[in-house]
Amino acid sequence: MADDLDFTEDLTIDEFALDEAWVEHVNLYVKYANLASEAKRDCDLAKEKLEHVKAQLSLDIRDNPKKFGLEKITEGTISAVIEIEPDHIEANRAFIKTKYRQDVLMNAVRAME
Repeated sequence: MADDLDFTEDLTIDEFALDEAWVEHVNLYVKYANLASEAKRDCDLAKEKLEHVKAQLSLDIRDNPKKFGLEKITEGTISAVIEIEPDHIEANRAFIKTKYRQDVLMNAVRAME
């Protein structure tokens, strides 16, 4: 993850300074909860972008199947062509990255609960 977050360090509690750790824990929880919310939003936006790319490619393939090397189009061939199109691959990878970040941050939040 590219962030300068150190989950292991942030989740470590100094057992000899529990009063300070308690106060810091609240601040860290809010920090990670907010980051998790932002990550969820980013993930939702990436998913929306991926769905848009799929829909646009589907329309493009139906409008001009020969451009995509197809003589006959079926739902299966459309799906297969979409999967190998660079725009789809790029949007899918962006979605996977944002989903991973969301999952990691949600795990951090759960660990603090």
